[in-house]
Amino acid sequence: MRTILCVIDLTEPTLQVLRFAADLAKAQKAYLSILFPYRLITQGNHADASKLRANLEQQAFTNFGAFKNNIPALDSIPFEFKPEIGFAGYIIGSFVRRHDVAMVIIGQDQARTINDSNGMSLEHLIENLKVPVTIIPEESAVKASIESL
Repeated sequence: MRTILCVIDLTEPTLQVLRFAADLAKAQKAYLSILFPYRLITQGNHADASKLRANLEQQAFTNFGAFKNNIPALDSIPFEFKPEIGFAGYIIGSFVRRHDVAMVIIGQDQARTINDSNGMSLEHLIENLKVPVTIIPEESAVKASIESL
């Protein structure tokens, strides 16, 4: 079973991105990996970092639970939610190299932030992924249904 990778940041605009990815995964009978890249920035010692990481991941799973309730397609497809520490561009690239990913779906606002990630550009990432990348505009609802694609 091929995998669709959906990258979200758990903000309200990415709800549409996740909805699109879930509908597509359902239509394509694909596995959906939902990636939540986040930064772990702490001024303290390693114990503080471990505690911060645990708190951030617990909050991410809680927030994802609220998202999940708004996306009916997730009830009928296999999926996983993965919070990952790091720059989005590097996390996406690493995930695609390790898994059989058919395509990457990401929101427009989040795609823009990849250009700020430690010298990585969105164009460079897309060229190196070797899989289709779909960028969903977050400012407006995705109007086309999967059936019309």
